[in-house]
Amino acid sequence: MVVANDAGDTTAPTVASITPIGGSTSVSISVTPTITFSEVMNEATITSSNVLLKKVSDGAVITGTVSYDSGSKTATITPASSL
Repeated sequence: MVVANDAGDTTAPTVASITPIGGSTSVSISVTPTITFSEVMNEATITSSNVLLKKVSDGAVITGTVSYDSGSKTATITPASSL
C-alpha cells in the first residue's frame, strides 16, 4: 500500500475533482458520486465518517458506503438508496 504524506512529502493533498459538481441539477437518481484527489491517499482514512454526501436543500447526510481506489486516486460514494 502506498501512503500519502510520508516524511518526504510536504505538499498536502487536495481535491482535484468532484462528480457530479456540487449544486448540479437533472442528475440521474442512480448516480454514484466520486471525489478524485491530487495524490494517492491512505485508504484507511477514506471512510463514511469523513467522506459525506449531503442534501443541498437541508444539509442532511445521505447514508451510503465509501470505497477508495488508489490507482485512480478516487473515492466513490454509493448511496444506500437512489438520490
